[in-house]
Amino acid sequence: MEDEIVSLLALTRITGIGPVHTRTLLTAFGSAAAVFGADRSALQKCGLHDDLIEAILHYAGFSDLHAEIRYLRQNNIRILRFDDAEYPRRLSALPYSPIVLFFQGNTTLNAKKVIAIAGTRTPTQHGIRMTEQFVRDLKQPDLLVLSGLAFGIDAAAHQAALAAGIPTIGVLGSGLNQIYPKEHWGLARSMVGQGGILSAAPCNAKAALHSFPVRNQLIAAISDVLVVMETGLKGGSLSAASAAELLHKPVFAAPGRMSDEKSYGCLGLIREKKATVLLSAAQVNAAMGWRQHANRPTHQPSLPFDAIQHPEPSDPLPGTSAEEESLLTLLVGKDSIAFDDLVVLSRRRAPYLSSTLLGLELRGQVRCLPGNRYCLAGR
Repeated sequence: MEDEIVSLLALTRITGIGPVHTRTLLTAFGSAAAVFGADRSALQKCGLHDDLIEAILHYAGFSDLHAEIRYLRQNNIRILRFDDAEYPRRLSALPYSPIVLFFQGNTTLNAKKVIAIAGTRTPTQHGIRMTEQFVRDLKQPDLLVLSGLAFGIDAAAHQAALAAGIPTIGVLGSGLNQIYPKEHWGLARSMVGQGGILSAAPCNAKAALHSFPVRNQLIAAISDVLVVMETGLKGGSLSAASAAELLHKPVFAAPGRMSDEKSYGCLGLIREKKATVLLSAAQVNAAMGWRQHANRPTHQPSLPFDAIQHPEPSDPLPGTSAEEESLLTLLVGKDSIAFDDLVVLSRRRAPYLSSTLLGLELRGQVRCLPGNRYCLAGR
């Protein structure tokens, strides 16, 4: 059995042999060990280039892999093959899912309800408080919270889950004994006792720029729903949201405060209709069909959105700012105006204009049309 695991790991360590080639070889030869016992002509029939065939025929790292497996066993790190029962079944939706994953922890990766939480590494205090409250309100049986163990929102989500007694797993862009950032080593140890840490990278692999998009894709694929709590216009959270969109996973984004640049990424996701406005944990539970105990107290007050009476477009809501009124005036009598034209006409920076339009849209005063065009809600 160990020889087969070693052979499988060896295939994953040969540059140029990815998940597709590996699955092809396993289908052709029946096992990873048989691949390394095959001759040149048999390997050629699998359509491999000569350099890959040479790499297989002359692979010399088996003794190092045996030592690595001993290390994994000593540290209770499990190797999850793509065909193991413990391998995350939701990864079947991900093209070219990893052949092996490395997991250290005490929970299942196939929980009935898996939610991923993402956000900026440099959050506002408001963003941290939102994350903590959201996780507390989300608590229910059979729930697993995923995040990336990064500074900021990720850490806040993991810590809130630990405090609430919710299993939480950190998906890493590094190997499991190269925790990144290193300041989260203690947090990772706590999570191993109430969830775990997971990686597609070998245990000694250090974090690298190219590894984080892979990490974000795994987070999106393993989860049922992704929640972006706070992010700017650039960041890994938007990468995770893009991955979730490609996999047809629901995405929620907290609108935050329009004055915070750390909310611009969330506002952009909402404006572009790539995410639903996050209102509460109860909203996410309802959207996902996750039942929650009715008697459990919540920190989120009931929001009577169904009872909101939308005013006529020509009658701004009380408290409408001068900037909002000027935008409404620009839209009066127009079928629609493109966002870029509104930037010019309003003489406002795009992020601020986007935030203002979102506020008007949420209050039912404007509508966003296909092609990123806007009109008054009554048209």
